[in-house]
Amino acid sequence: MGRTMSKLSMTFAWLLSVCTAAVHAATFVESSVEFATVGQPILSGVIAPKTVPAKLRLPMGDGPFPAMVILHGSAGVDGRGAAMAEALAAAGIASLEPDMWKARGLLGGTNGRARIISDTLPDTWGAWSYLATNPKIDAARIGVMGFSWGGALSWITAFGLKPTQATPEVAAAKFAVHVPYYGGCSSYLPEAAGGFRTDPHAAARGRLRDRQ
Repeated sequence: MGRTMSKLSMTFAWLLSVCTAAVHAATFVESSVEFATVGQPILSGVIAPKTVPAKLRLPMGDGPFPAMVILHGSAGVDGRGAAMAEALAAAGIASLEPDMWKARGLLGGTNGRARIISDTLPDTWGAWSYLATNPKIDAARIGVMGFSWGGALSWITAFGLKPTQATPEVAAAKFAVHVPYYGGCSSYLPEAAGGFRTDPHAAARGRLRDRQ
């Protein structure tokens, strides 16, 4: 247990150091991309969109770079993802920020999002697949992080949860690290059948007064 907690502390300390290392100089190249989703949702019976638009941000240099999938909250893509991507790029880490709501023609917010968290697993693993096949990315060092809705996705992927009809590559894949920001916990654990794995993860939670 002590060794596990030490690893988690080091993971969280690393992330904090990345955030504080961000600089405003041009440390990355940003491009608009589109990637294919992988498989279908496991619970609700809805059909996943075929493709998802995203922002790919690559640090300056040749790579291959470690990378992080950045998943937005219920409101949709906002400044949090871009700020984190800048911080990651300053540390030599690429990022991919999907717009899961735009892919579905949704506006975001409580009444403008997907029905349940696991409906967006095809997006999450599609993002992993896109990065894993990019020659500028180190496929062994792809992590996932997210805020609120995206944080919950970061949690349930730590359980190894995959969409149905996943490709063999995705069926065998796992993220190198999971970083949920106030992504809940117990509310989503029933969706993560199969038991908790020991994938590296660090969770950031806030008190109610911090969110007001």
